[in-house]
Amino acid sequence: MLENLAFTHLTLLVKFLGEPLHVHFKRPLFF
Repeated sequence: MLENLAFTHLTLLVKFLGEPLHVHFKRPLFF
């Protein structure tokens, strides 16, 4: 559950901020 929520939040954050931050935060947080 919590992991799914985190993934959804991350996806929403990525969609809000843009791809550059997605590339930047793709690894360190959850992986």
